[in-house]
Amino acid sequence: MELAEFLEKLKLTDISKLEDAHELHIPPSGKVFMQIQELFQATQSKQSRYEFLKDIRLLFETADSHWLFGHCCSNRDFDLSKVYGNLVTSLIQYAALPVCENDISELPESAFSDIPEKAETVVSCFLVLIQKLLVGKDPYPCGESGESTVLICNSTVVPFVVFAATHCHVKPWTSFESRSLANRLLNEVLKMSGSESLAQLLMGKNDRGKGIVGSVLQFLRPELQK
Repeated sequence: MELAEFLEKLKLTDISKLEDAHELHIPPSGKVFMQIQELFQATQSKQSRYEFLKDIRLLFETADSHWLFGHCCSNRDFDLSKVYGNLVTSLIQYAALPVCENDISELPESAFSDIPEKAETVVSCFLVLIQKLLVGKDPYPCGESGESTVLICNSTVVPFVVFAATHCHVKPWTSFESRSLANRLLNEVLKMSGSESLAQLLMGKNDRGKGIVGSVLQFLRPELQK
């Protein structure tokens, strides 16, 4: 499916025609993903969200890296690192663990029955995004260096790590498949960040400054305060 067709399916294309009657105006990716985040959050049904995630994954697969991550042309008015950071955080909420009503009781395993499948769908989407981010670090045809892609990597690495860590061990909310995908996600995040190990990613190299452990704790603070 062409990008224009896909955006039209999601009702995200500008219907105004260009000089070519067969060509649709493609809005900036920053605008598209902000709208996608709003639509995803407004979607209530489990099946509709599942289908939406598959569409988002297809969009990552279909679109070229320059449109997705380039800041030099149509995305000048958008902070893409913030856009992608917010989008990733929203998608993570789809597979969020149910909240226990108090600190004493424990939730039954049945409360987590649909979490593994949800996590698998989210991770599959993230893996495609990371592959595109890795490619997007190369210079674009217009001459842009790909620096915006590096900023997007920096804004998404923390939610990626937190999500992978939540689903990579044997827990009531994981399955063999969801754990395998979560571990694969963690490995891809290490590759994306240029880290040799999770410890190095968290604590940093001595000659490269601090790691992300402080940012991880900051990201988790709202959950820890519940």
